[in-house]
Amino acid sequence: MRIVGLIPARGGSKGIPRKNLQEINGVPLVGHKILQAQQSYCSEVWVSSEDLEILETARFFEAGTIMRPVEIATDEASTDSVIVHAVNFLRLVEQDILVLLQPTSPLIKVETINQCINKLTKHASLSSVFTVREAHTFSWVQTDGLYWEPYGHDRYNRKRRQELSKSAWETGGCYAFRIGNNPEQVSYHQSPSSVIAVTHLEALDIDTLDDLKDASNVKQ
Repeated sequence: MRIVGLIPARGGSKGIPRKNLQEINGVPLVGHKILQAQQSYCSEVWVSSEDLEILETARFFEAGTIMRPVEIATDEASTDSVIVHAVNFLRLVEQDILVLLQPTSPLIKVETINQCINKLTKHASLSSVFTVREAHTFSWVQTDGLYWEPYGHDRYNRKRRQELSKSAWETGGCYAFRIGNNPEQVSYHQSPSSVIAVTHLEALDIDTLDDLKDASNVKQ
């Protein structure tokens, strides 16, 4: 069984130009992610990109590189399509484990990555384990441009916050999942799933320059 770290890092970005090459304390985001993966239980670390500078940076940090076709390096391309391409390139087989690590989550701990891998390997019934930020919140969803409605609670019969069902959102920091018997139908959140809860710092996802500044101010 192989445990392979895959870092998707395309060159384009809407919010921050060349986001995956932006630096935190002198190290580009893709470099931070490679270093984390190399310190984890992943026995191989690969970067998938269509961008030559990102691929060269990956080689500098001693990661393997996958030249991604430009048609799956657009804003509209799905993460699943990138994974399927990598699975075929790496010739992964059933029961191998792929660990998807996104560069935009630079504050995740190596220990957390290992917890995802450990939980998946110790429970044969699981197909995927990923990081989430847990909360007991009064959530609302937008029904149109003006109106919002309660989600998971009753606006007229309010429970105490502690009595609400526990909910969580994906942080994007780490997804560990098994390769099934069809490499063309791989999904990084396939059922049955379980989660590893992370802190608010680990949950930080770099989307704006303010996020990048916040991450730079955190002492590692």
